[in-house]
Amino acid sequence: MSKLVYICFRDYSDEFPKYKVEIKKLESVLNPKDFKVAPSHFFSKDGILIYITNPSPTLSIRSSSVNMGVFFECLPEWWKPLTKVPDGTYALFRGDKNWVELVTDTVSTRTIWYVFTKDLLIASTSQRAVIALLGNFKLNPNTILWMLSSGTLGPDNAWDRRIRPLTVGTRLILDRRHWELNLRREPCRFKNSKENHRLLSKKLLNVLEQTFSKIKFGSQWALPLSGGYDSRAILLFLIQSNHLKPLCITWGVRSSLSQPLNDAAIAKQLANELNVRHLFFPLDGIQEPFNSLCHKYLWYGEGRVDHVSGYMDGFYLWRSLYENGIRGIIRGDEGFGWKPVSSPTDVLIKNGIILLNHLWTDKEIFGFELEPQSLPTTMIQRKNESLASWRDRLYHTFRIPYILAALNDMKLPFVEIMNPLLSQEIISLIRQFPDDLRTDKWLFKQLVRSLSPDMAFAKKAATKSRKHLFSQPDIARFLLDALDSNSVLPKRFILYLKKGCRSIATSSIDFHTIALRCHIIQEMNTMLAEDATLNIIHV
Repeated sequence: MSKLVYICFRDYSDEFPKYKVEIKKLESVLNPKDFKVAPSHFFSKDGILIYITNPSPTLSIRSSSVNMGVFFECLPEWWKPLTKVPDGTYALFRGDKNWVELVTDTVSTRTIWYVFTKDLLIASTSQRAVIALLGNFKLNPNTILWMLSSGTLGPDNAWDRRIRPLTVGTRLILDRRHWELNLRREPCRFKNSKENHRLLSKKLLNVLEQTFSKIKFGSQWALPLSGGYDSRAILLFLIQSNHLKPLCITWGVRSSLSQPLNDAAIAKQLANELNVRHLFFPLDGIQEPFNSLCHKYLWYGEGRVDHVSGYMDGFYLWRSLYENGIRGIIRGDEGFGWKPVSSPTDVLIKNGIILLNHLWTDKEIFGFELEPQSLPTTMIQRKNESLASWRDRLYHTFRIPYILAALNDMKLPFVEIMNPLLSQEIISLIRQFPDDLRTDKWLFKQLVRSLSPDMAFAKKAATKSRKHLFSQPDIARFLLDALDSNSVLPKRFILYLKKGCRSIATSSIDFHTIALRCHIIQEMNTMLAEDATLNIIHV
């Protein structure tokens, strides 16, 4: 729900009151335009200025420290820099007179963006806020390449080349006395334990029970229930380990409720079997004009990922949840293991890591006047690392923090989010599993089946696919017209895309998806340049 700005000044005086007026300009950047939000919260202490828009009732605030998210354990000194990091899913900002520390959870389910200069440290859960504070915008050329090729910002990228995301397993520590920044990184390693699967299954059961026994939430929280394994596991463990029965919600087209093996139908059946309250939100016929939808999509999510097809209702669902008193969502994001892979290229593509040279030859890329693109060394397969271990390392260090976290950003203007299956204890155990028990979540699925009522798991989604999106003539025409106004990308490349979008011949290139990514690049360039004109602290 909330967005936070956290500024630490190297030298400070009593000038903070003037910032209270200036920083309120951020409301025009961060607050949703189409529904009423809670009043913003501003406070400062010891040279640290903190500004929170639409503050959530789940926020933890003490002294100069703020937790954005949910802890799974109670640590009395959670707010003190350099103390133990709590388990949970969150973005944690801790500060005092001598230190500032920025921490995300084990797999960075919520991103912290930061800029460090000789005079200040700016950190925020919003890139747009950072750019508005900086007062100018410098488009990152690497981000353009990654958005074109993969529909993401790419590893360690932001829209502005000066901004950095806090990466997985990293604690940012600022020594305020010497104005020195230190990044402490915990490497992500998979150990492939030799223990038999029965013992590991028992360990998994124990750690899931322990995690869910500690989770607390009120009546304003809901569990999105599908017909799959992840949300079913959450519901089962909440009931069995914590005696909690959350409100369950499902959404999609109304006909999905009567389709066997559909997400919605299975979810309703499971809720009835377990005697939990279940609400279905039909999305039939709710579709905004595509230009309006795209603007909302980029406004709420800051253009981090290209999954527009999941929000064709114009965020009607999420606004409805907020207006009906839902303030938190228990999501089923997980890291139990990814799909089978057969080659290095397969590892990358199944994690959403698609490079330009997966789509075109080097000669074609040069002809389009696009810059060369390469994989960061940290993402390359390590010596003696199996394909499956490499696959799941990239899932933990790329897919979760750069795709799933970006999708969660879409929802955060409306609700708080917790991800119990991404608990530090659970993730640490998963990284000990051998490859075969992780592939396709084998051990986790076996455990869930053993605990579940005797009913099928879904094989069909309740919502419409991206293929359905681009089959609509008005949307295809909008994307084609948008290419004409693109001033960021090379003209040769734009002409190539326009020809591809008009062609009826089959192609391995999805021209409409790439046209959508071009539109995202153009619109974010315009939006962020406008944000920069606020120039709030005159850096």
